[in-house]
Parts: sequence; C-alpha cells; structure tokens
Amino acid sequence: MLRMKNPVWTNAIKRCAEPERARHIMDLLATTSGKAVLENCSAEQARVLAALFSGSQALGNLLVARPDWLTLLNTEALKFPRRKQGLFKRGEPVAEAARGRGDYVAALSGVRDFKQREMLAHRSPRSRPVWRGSGDHARDF
Repeated sequence: MLRMKNPVWTNAIKRCAEPERARHIMDLLATTSGKAVLENCSAEQARVLAALFSGSQALGNLLVARPDWLTLLNTEALKFPRRKQGLFKRGEPVAEAARGRGDYVAALSGVRDFKQREMLAHRSPRSRPVWRGSGDHARDF
C-alpha cells in the first residue's frame, strides 16, 4: 500500500474531508498504471488528489478506470482557467476526424471522453477559486 510508505500521502489523506474514501480510491489507483504518478506526487499534488478522491466518488472511480488521466491534474495546469476558444480548439478535432469518415459512434465516443476529461479537470479542487470565509458563517453571507 502506497500510503503507508509515503509520508506525503499519509499527510494528504489525513487532512482531507473524507479520509476513508480518499484512501480507498488511492489504494485502487495504486494497483493500476497510475501508481507511478502517485509515487511521484508533490505534497501539493497529493493534497489536490486527496481532496478530489474524498470529495467525489464518481471522479475517483473515473480515474481508477482511466489512470492515465491523472496527468491532467498537475497543479500547474489547474492554476489557469480554460477559455471557450481553447475548449473548442481542443474539442473539435476529437469529433471531426471520425465524423468526416461517417463514423458517428466513434465521434460521439470521442466527444464523451473529451467531456469527461474536461469535467475532471474542471471539478478538481485547484481549478476554481477557494472561498475563504472568516469562520463566522453568519457574517460571511
């Protein structure tokens, strides 16, 4: 088990919202090709991934099914918001090639994969601003 050997992961899991869920997803990922990515995570990357694993069982399961997508969640790429033009530029070729051949099933499958990758990157904890309240929730509203 990766978490017992790596203090970065031990700390990240201990500090996330749902440690048991995060530990479970991480243990599943450690049995996949994503293990190398997990072993080389910085403390910041481990914190982001642990927050994602603990906050969304669906996205954690998506990463277990697609461990190569772990590379989409590097902290540098998540610091900058995506723009509409960039999404179209990256998404259009996904479907265009298959659609040009008349293979609409492959086009739809490509668009579905693209949507899931973007959803994963968009929903990760570092891809949006973090609300910092004063601690007095009634006063913050």
